[in-house]
Amino acid sequence: MAKLVRQDKVAQLAGVCLILDIQALQGRDEQEVARQAIHGGAKAIQLRDKQSDKRKVLDRAQRLKAVCAEEGALFIINDWLDLALAVGADGVHLGQQDLPLTQARRLLPIDKLIGCSTATLAEARQAQSEGADYIAVGSLYPTMSKENIRPAGLAILTQIRQAASCPLIAIGGIDETNVVEVIRGGADGVAVIHAILGAEDIESATHRLAAKVAQAKGGKPNV
Repeated sequence: MAKLVRQDKVAQLAGVCLILDIQALQGRDEQEVARQAIHGGAKAIQLRDKQSDKRKVLDRAQRLKAVCAEEGALFIINDWLDLALAVGADGVHLGQQDLPLTQARRLLPIDKLIGCSTATLAEARQAQSEGADYIAVGSLYPTMSKENIRPAGLAILTQIRQAASCPLIAIGGIDETNVVEVIRGGADGVAVIHAILGAEDIESATHRLAAKVAQAKGGKPNV
């Protein structure tokens, strides 16, 4: 049963995920922003906070988890396995310098997701072999959201798509102008920051992006 729950969560990622970067909120309330994005069609909220102390991140994560549970969206925490466990998040997203996936999988309940950031075919193959439920590929395009980015590009995404069986989430500089080619290039879903947080109307921006994803998949937006 727990494994089936995890599979359902993985399937839910095949759309738009908002990386809720606290530093990109510009003073807006994170709970309200998350709620608006979900109403616009975001299927997952991923908390990313690189500057606050862990107690503040924990408080913030508890509030966001409640919003996501109420609205039927997944809640994923970036980097911190202990915080993901503490708040009962739906999963944790790990980078190449974070806790190894094999260790995280041993500690997480079986119904929780593990995602991994990759920029090369070798990294993606390793992530899948170590039990990643989904693989983030990027940065596909230039982005201001992260320092020292490692470019991947559509060619790498396509290579990984041919080699990996788990879902691929494209990341890095994705917006309405390029999301269709990203999905057609092999991504199952996209994770964005500025395409949503940079908009004045969060819900409308998310809706437009979700509609583009649906268009690329040849269907109608499920929002």
